Amino acid sequence: MKSFELKIPPPIVFFITAASMWIIALITPTLSYPFPFQKTIAIVLSIIGGIFGISSILTFVFLRTTLNSVQVDTVSSLVNSGVYSITRNPMYLSLLFVILGWACILSNILALIVIPMYVLYMNHFQIIPEEIALESKYGDSFIQYKTKVRRWL
Repeated sequence: MKSFELKIPPPIVFFITAASMWIIALITPTLSYPFPFQKTIAIVLSIIGGIFGISSILTFVFLRTTLNSVQVDTVSSLVNSGVYSITRNPMYLSLLFVILGWACILSNILALIVIPMYVLYMNHFQIIPEEIALESKYGDSFIQYKTKVRRWL
């Protein structure tokens, strides 16, 4: 399965996840579970995702390192400040928060099974290969960073 490592850009994985959830919700409408404040919760989760996403992108732009997550070898610096002091993967976490918001909008129990699949896919095919590359490039600095900051939250 190494053929999937660092191949599909995370925004594409996000859209596949969101579309899968939508399709599941469409074909299983009886599994909907409307709940109070679902739109408000969805908006709050999406805003949190937006904050993580925008701040992580701005940090990369400010430090002039690549935003291309499928070409880890082009990274020009180890980013461990700002939002990166809270989570090692704020861009992927931002997408997860938006997916959680989408799940609230869809309010379909079966569609929720796709969320852990997103996390597992990102861990196995995106994050772990990135971490291997960063450890190879930055050695002890990255290892020390990993011990201080969690992968997700």
